[in-house]
Amino acid sequence: MKTPKPLLPLDPLAALEQQLAYRVHAYLTNQRRMAAEFTLPGLRDWMLSQTWPEAPERRSLEYLAVLAWSVVCQADVAPDEEAAIRQVLIHQLDFLGGISTLRPSSLEIIESAPKRTRAYQELRSASAPGSAHRVFIGLPRVSV
Repeated sequence: MKTPKPLLPLDPLAALEQQLAYRVHAYLTNQRRMAAEFTLPGLRDWMLSQTWPEAPERRSLEYLAVLAWSVVCQADVAPDEEAAIRQVLIHQLDFLGGISTLRPSSLEIIESAPKRTRAYQELRSASAPGSAHRVFIGLPRVSV
């Protein structure tokens, strides 16, 4: 019997980025019939239950995390505007993905290094064990 080769370790940042991209896509396609985890509150809860690296080596992870967290925060403040907020995120991702050539002005949050860094640090703080965000929505005090 042939001994199986050891599997290469999975890059945790790549896995985190893939999971985030999948959840954002499911949210944007508005497939609420699928499961509650793919609604905006579900996306927020998932983001708060993750451990976000201090300084992501992958710029794409940082951009996607900042854009998704921005949408979550905007919708928390103005829940009646969720449909419009969703459309802005769709336009942002279409431009970043090369689908659209029309650059949304709302991309300033990721193009401005200080704003991007501040938004990413807010996400890290909100998802930190024992944060008020985690406790408020009933998540465990620690990430699993």
